[in-house]
Amino acid sequence: MYKYTEKFVADLLFKKNAIRIGTLEGFQKMEHKAGISDPLEGYYVDELKLDHFNQDDYHSIPGLKESLKGNVSIGPNTTMNFYGTTFHKEVRSPNYLIFCFAHTKSKSIMQEFEGADTCFQIVRPLFFPLITWSLEKKLQTKVKFLGVHEIIYGNKLRTRTDKYSERIPPALAKTQQFASQCELRAIWEVPENFTLTQPYYDLTNVVGLRTCCEIIEL
Repeated sequence: MYKYTEKFVADLLFKKNAIRIGTLEGFQKMEHKAGISDPLEGYYVDELKLDHFNQDDYHSIPGLKESLKGNVSIGPNTTMNFYGTTFHKEVRSPNYLIFCFAHTKSKSIMQEFEGADTCFQIVRPLFFPLITWSLEKKLQTKVKFLGVHEIIYGNKLRTRTDKYSERIPPALAKTQQFASQCELRAIWEVPENFTLTQPYYDLTNVVGLRTCCEIIEL
């Protein structure tokens, strides 16, 4: 797991155990910095094109009922058949806390990020529990770590033709122009009644964090 960034950011980590954790909305609205800003972050249009489905499919296939919500509702003891249908739905992610990095070590990836001149590798999984603890201390609320996930690149319009398929989580959706970044994303969730009011949160003096990372020469 590799983070491409500016030297002063890496210095904050290795000298002061400091790190910045962004939010999904923050990446949507931040200044237009090459490789980072993405107004379509966490959003896409789901297109479901089906040759045929019926009431049994609707009630028995996990995800299909949810995919058709707002377009189709089939009650019990009802027989219905649908042929050649297309449904569209805008899908938006909640405002998660996120930390982005890459699964590949590459100088060409670093060049994707404006101003990046330094790479560090996350070498100990303790990195993520330490951030969880620090976020809870900073925000004074419970924070749940949802894991590290690989980004799924594609167009704004994402088409499915299999009634057994499920929507991809919008927090993992990015447009094809960013595909060369090979992004992984660590995600944290706050309670529903808690509002993230800032585009990012600076964590300082996260004891032990720098021991989880190493500077990498490219």
